[in-house]
Amino acid sequence: MVYNFPVSADSPVAPFALAGLNWSRTSIDLGGTFGSVSNSDIGLNLGGGVNFNAGSLSPFAGAKFEIQDGTGFVIFGGIGFAIGGGA
Repeated sequence: MVYNFPVSADSPVAPFALAGLNWSRTSIDLGGTFGSVSNSDIGLNLGGGVNFNAGSLSPFAGAKFEIQDGTGFVIFGGIGFAIGGGA
């Protein structure tokens, strides 16, 4: 779930907060004699970031904590863009 904070239309940045569930699975094949080992975890993601107003492209950056057995920290970013057209 993402919450976009309200900002004015001409603001160069738009902050957001996020929360959600995450599922991770690790699996290792140790060979025919030893078999395999796997583990699954469910955790909670909490974080936030900003969307930048850059015309037709929409760059974004943020950070989140992944809360599971321990705590992980992730920094992320990217560029969003529209595909297709609307009337």
